Amino acid sequence: MVPMRIEREHLSPEFVRRYGLFFTEPRYVHDNSLNEFIAVTHGLKPCARVQGPFRLLGQIQELAGTMGCVVHHSRFARVRNPDNPFDYAVSPLRRHPQEEVYFYVSRDEDIARRTRDIDHEVHAPMMNRFGGGLDKERCVDFGRALGYPSCCIESFQKARRDAQCDYARVAYGNTPGKPSFLTHYLDLSMPVPFALISHYPCSFSCARSVAFADRLLAIIREEEEGYARAIEENLRVPVLYFGVGKGIRLHGNVQGGEVLYERCEVLSPQKEHKLFTRGNRVTVDDRRVRVFDRDQLLGTLTKADRYNGVIIDFT
Repeated sequence: MVPMRIEREHLSPEFVRRYGLFFTEPRYVHDNSLNEFIAVTHGLKPCARVQGPFRLLGQIQELAGTMGCVVHHSRFARVRNPDNPFDYAVSPLRRHPQEEVYFYVSRDEDIARRTRDIDHEVHAPMMNRFGGGLDKERCVDFGRALGYPSCCIESFQKARRDAQCDYARVAYGNTPGKPSFLTHYLDLSMPVPFALISHYPCSFSCARSVAFADRLLAIIREEEEGYARAIEENLRVPVLYFGVGKGIRLHGNVQGGEVLYERCEVLSPQKEHKLFTRGNRVTVDDRRVRVFDRDQLLGTLTKADRYNGVIIDFT
């Protein structure tokens, strides 16, 4: 199931006229490219990277220009892996209208150009092959160019030494107390729907990430209350997280290690996770995840470790 998305008809005509290019295809309705664009054009970050087909270059440049920004595009195109939605390769750009590229938006020409060049180096190991992975050393420089919080960059530096690192697991382990929905950035689908941040936070209560996202949401609310409301409703959802690309969005209430839910969205290729669609209650401890339909036990999943199936309470 695709995560909740907002349709054009739920937005004011003025908002759609201004940002209509982000709503030309279903994917743009629910990814966070629009949020990134709003953040950089309102001066919240030095540069933003948004994603889209090459044919949108002129429209993005025109819109950004009205807001005092410049746009550069990547010198490569993204090529999706049909067997793995979390993997992609890059290839030299042929400037075909449908090629998927990155756009780098900034108020400063040099910053936009430098960010583009750094990102090219970041993606160099992925040229013409799937599974190549990013150049993680250059990812750090890229994060600085995009204005990510220094604490989150440092956390990324430490975690990246593990080739199989799950950054959400790291953030969860670093989170004291209740997570903030403002830092809800989980790799459960690509791109991440409605996210207010575009980086892996050092924790789901990171003060700098929360402050940035809170300011961005306030700006969005001033421009379009309906869109801001949709963002908050989409992010304020508990997640039962099993790992990258494996999680269940549970629409309900969290009570300690239990979630009572009315409906769920299974964002996972694991067949056994379909079990959650039949239940309305989940309990979690360090060893197992149990799914119930009221008081009837439907099934039990054994956890490979304590973090393999955790409730992240973004309510």
